[in-house]
Amino acid sequence: MYHHEIELRVSRDLAYLTLNEAPIQSSVTIDAESPDLIEAWHEVLSRMPNDVYAALKAAMPKEPDR
Repeated sequence: MYHHEIELRVSRDLAYLTLNEAPIQSSVTIDAESPDLIEAWHEVLSRMPNDVYAALKAAMPKEPDR
């Protein structure tokens, strides 16, 4: 039996600022652990911010139509 630990850290800041913008930074750390790898990933995915989840989904290869 295995014990799985998954940790995802997403940090972001503005690539450039205009004169009227204040610096914005954010960081999110998501972690999960479980003896079931699928359950651990499910927990991480369910706690992702919406934009991070959408980017991950868009980056995944599409299944061909059958």
